[in-house]
Amino acid sequence: MTTLLLLVPMALVALLQLVAAIGMPGEARAHDLEIPAYLLSWILYAVGFIGAVASIALARGPLALVVPLVVVTAAAVVAGPLVWGHAIGEFHLAHHLVRAVLLVVVLVFYFWYVALHR
Repeated sequence: MTTLLLLVPMALVALLQLVAAIGMPGEARAHDLEIPAYLLSWILYAVGFIGAVASIALARGPLALVVPLVVVTAAAVVAGPLVWGHAIGEFHLAHHLVRAVLLVVVLVFYFWYVALHR
């Protein structure tokens, strides 16, 4: 049971990505953005969600598949807010640095789980 808790941070990443992807169209309308202006960031949030869920499902899978999946997921999780911030004209470096540090913690827990089940 304790090792399962190591996957909870990745589940939270998936949940946050899903919430952002669902809420983005409404927030974009509030900023008077057309679909092309935020489509890339929406796709990155969706890729982050799908990748996080797939990472959880494949945590005990082949390492050759898990590592690239997690790298792509982490890139999407970091890039989505960067692109969104650029689209709405708000960029706060401190926010993105904190997000990156928290993502590193999530990845450490995730790969700790993966290593425990090898």
